[in-house]
This record gives sequence, structure tokens and C-alpha cells, in this order.
Amino acid sequence: MQKTDCIIANHDLVLSDLSLGGGVILPAPAESIYVFDEAHQLAGKSLNHFSRTLRCHSTSVWLEQFAAVMQRIAQDMEAQARIRTLLAEARDHCVTTRACLQESSLLLQPWMERAESASVQGDTTQYVFPRGVVDSHICAALDALSAEFVTLAVRLGRLVERLKQCMEEEGGEVERQQAETWYPLFGSALTRVEAAADCCLRFSRMDAVSSAPNARWLTFSDAGGAVEITLSTSPVLAADDLQEKLWSQCHGAVLTSATLTALDSFDFLADHCGLPDSTVYHRIGSPFSHTAAAVLKVPAKGFDPSNNAAHSAAIVDILPQLLEGERGGLVLFSSRRQMNDVLQGLPAAFREQILGQDDYPKQELLRLHREAVDKGVRSIIFGLASLAEGIDLPGDYCTHVVIAKIPFPVPNDPVDATLGEWVKSQGRNPFQELSIPEAALRLIQASGRLLRRESDSGTITILDERLLTRSYGRAILDSLPPYRREVIS
Repeated sequence: MQKTDCIIANHDLVLSDLSLGGGVILPAPAESIYVFDEAHQLAGKSLNHFSRTLRCHSTSVWLEQFAAVMQRIAQDMEAQARIRTLLAEARDHCVTTRACLQESSLLLQPWMERAESASVQGDTTQYVFPRGVVDSHICAALDALSAEFVTLAVRLGRLVERLKQCMEEEGGEVERQQAETWYPLFGSALTRVEAAADCCLRFSRMDAVSSAPNARWLTFSDAGGAVEITLSTSPVLAADDLQEKLWSQCHGAVLTSATLTALDSFDFLADHCGLPDSTVYHRIGSPFSHTAAAVLKVPAKGFDPSNNAAHSAAIVDILPQLLEGERGGLVLFSSRRQMNDVLQGLPAAFREQILGQDDYPKQELLRLHREAVDKGVRSIIFGLASLAEGIDLPGDYCTHVVIAKIPFPVPNDPVDATLGEWVKSQGRNPFQELSIPEAALRLIQASGRLLRRESDSGTITILDERLLTRSYGRAILDSLPPYRREVIS
């Protein structure tokens, strides 16, 4: 170990290196043993890294502006004919690519009407292609657009290489100082164009029937009077990419987390991360005495989330009673709408004790909460999924965690929706295979906000009667740590 380099990196840096082929930013995978903490996040973060987006209007504006920039550079730069020619070729193809992009955007606009009835999120609308299958004429247009971006990338690449040579040698056709000024600009442009080409290609090329599809969707939003159409594509499972880029290449890997199992099984982790059959799994007992330290309360009736309004009203009625006498508490919601509805329904005096996630940056929120508790003032945090893990509120900072309902995945998420459609097409049950294990993992994470030190104690309340009335609810309940249980009658 004394001769071994130990590199501390976050998941994003490791995945960025792998997406570049490995061994670019970090040591080569074959020479590395990876230790992933919080490994339950690995599949989700991998999907983010292997997904692609293209904002059509913004890219069109940028292409126009960049063509003008190259025109000015060609005029201002005391350059020989060769680099002027390279600039002219790249500039002209910016114009050609922009025209092709605008034609493709026109073909996509009719989907806006379908999107309005398919999904509405604030001032944006979204259309998800069922099972990731895109109409053939759209595929043809985007395939042609990808080819234009590739040609532009080749021409920009020649410019980047030429500028690099000018930085490394004396007496080049461009002065070194000028080359050093323009090299980052063209390098950044090349990266953007390559990403656009890749997105169009992934959107237009259909998936093999035998494998899980890619999710493909369009998002429509306002861009200062124009319509911004965003193309997005993502694998629905990180398994194949992780197997190809990580597990098959690395010397070894260790995955650790407090929540690697879902419903007392490693199957969900193995399926989503594509772990090899030779993987060894091991569960280590918790240092906490869950039975002695915490009580888990669940209502027997009156808290059915299928009726949103009634469920929110029931939370409003019971919350002041639940949190009476607590110095610090955390209330977690699955939707922003319900969080705001409950907040507005509470008595004014109680609202004054609440710090809402939407009102402060995360670190500021936690700081204000700790300061209030330290002063002996009761403080209750209202938050969403991002506060269900990764925050540390030991002791009096959190003696009661209230969870509004079972945190099932959002049904209109494009990746989850496409994966569910594919699983169903295989004759399997996406609710059983995907939604229930995911909810169980999230509930373990959320309830884990209570016990942060061995000396901690308190209460967890889950305001969802389905934990007692549905068979899947009991399975989720049984997968939680062995807290003492009480039924709220």
C-alpha cells in the first residue's frame, strides 16, 4: 500500500473519465481498483453521463454567432492563406449546418400539440416517444443533421490542430499569443459540435430489438418568443455501459452503501449496474440498535395518497400534533405541489417554524435550521427527494422524520416510462420489478435521516396507509430496518 497511489474522486469525475474511454483524466481502469461509496447512486449518475441533449434554438443562435466570430477572426488575424482557408471552410459549414438544423426543427414542431396533452411541467411541455421509437422521417432528418455536425467537427478539428501547432512552434502562420487566445474558443466549439452530432445520431438510430431501448423525448419551452425544442436521449439502464466501460476493464471494484439492497435482495442493484455474475455480495450489520433507538409509526387509515387533496388535508391536520414537543424535525414530500399545499394549509403560527427547501440554498437551509435548534427554537425542514439523503442532522437537529408517502418513481419521467414500457413488452411487471424496489430503496434512505450517531433516537412517521393495506406495502415495510412499530389509529 505504501507504493500505491490513492486518488479520491467523486462519481462524476470517474464517469467522465470512463465516457472519454478511461485513462484520460484518471489512471487506466485496468490499472485501478475502484471503491465506490454511496454506490446506490452509481446507476442513476451513469445514466446522466451517458445521456445526450441538444437545444435546437440555442444551438441555431450559437452557430450564427460563431460563424460571425470566425468571419471577424479571419479579418483581424494576420494569417497566411492556409488558416484563412480553414476558417472560411468552418464558417461556411456553420451556415450549412444551421440551415439543416432549422429544417429539422420545423419537422419536430408538430409534436408540440401532442406534448401538451402528454405532459406539462410548469411552462414546458414534453413528448416521450413510446418505447423510444421515433418516426422514420424524423430519424432521416436527424441522421442528415448528424452528418452535417460531423463535417463541421472535422473542419473545426483541423483548425484546433493548426492552432495547437502554432502554439508549439516559433514563426508559425499565427503568432503564438493569438493562437493561445483562440485555441480554447475553437476547442470548446469542437466539443459542443461533437456532442450535438452524437445526440442526433443516438436519436435517429434505432435500438436492437434484443436489448433495452434508449429513451427519446422532446421538450418544448419558451425562448424569448421563440420555441426551444430540446432533443434528449438516454439509456434506460446503465448496465451495458458500465459493463463495457468499467466492470470488463477495471482491475477490481468494491461497491459500498447503506442501501445496496432493495426488498432484502441485491438483484435490483445487479440489474441496473450490470454487475458480473462473479460478483460477491455481503451484508454487514448496522452499528445502530434500531429497535431501541427509533419507533416507526404508520396510520391504519385516512391517509390514502390516491386522493391527493384528501391526503394533503390529512397531513395538515395531523402534522402539528405529530411534531409537538420536537426541537428539530424533517418532513419529506414526493412532490413540490403537495409540499406547498400542506405548507399553505398549516396554521400561521406553525408555518413560522418551518424552513422550506424552495426558500433557501441547501447549505443555508441547514445552517439556519441548526442555528434555530441551538437557540432552543423549534425548527422543521420541509423538503423533497434531494433532502432524503446526503444530509446529516444528528441529535436534537432531527428527532422526528415525517415522510408524506411511499416515494415511488415519478410516472412521467421519460427514462422510467420507457423502461417500464420495455419491461411490460417482455411480459413482465414493471411495477413489481422497478417501482416497488426503487421505492423501498428511497424509503430506507429517507428514514435513515433519523439515526446519524449511535446515541441518536427518535420517531419516523410514514403517512401512507398502503404500507399496511397493500401486499407491496408490507413487503416495503419489512425491508426497512427493524424499528419498533406503532400503528396510528
